Amino acid sequence: MIKFNSKVKMHYSIANTDKFEYETTFEKDAITFNIGDGVIPQRLEAILYGLKEGDEQELYLKPIDAFGLRDEKNIQIIPIDKFSNSSMLKIGNVIEFNAEYKNGKNNLGLGTILKIDDNNVTLDLNHPLAGFEVIFKVKILKVDE
Repeated sequence: MIKFNSKVKMHYSIANTDKFEYETTFEKDAITFNIGDGVIPQRLEAILYGLKEGDEQELYLKPIDAFGLRDEKNIQIIPIDKFSNSSMLKIGNVIEFNAEYKNGKNNLGLGTILKIDDNNVTLDLNHPLAGFEVIFKVKILKVDE
């Protein structure tokens, strides 16, 4: 049974309420992670508590229970010279950047380019699904306590 620090191997998908699949592992390798390490958002992690190998769930989640509400504080203006190849920047593109989890592990974060001028790039660091209802589908393959 999944609890804090359990090592979990699972398939999952996240879709909006129009059934557009934003992310899935069902057609590729499953993910493996430890509960509490910050690999998936805490709100989604909390849904996994108590599940066991073989369990499947499909949940409809309000924004506050999934990726949260949009937060205007997550709109950041970054000097354009911080980007190694500014000629590749385009409004609407989603770019990757290094993000550090609370446990010190690094991973890639995502930001959507909102505006570009001669000196700065305006990035939206909110999760692309922040503010939206989502469908979270999960199949637990293995649990190591």
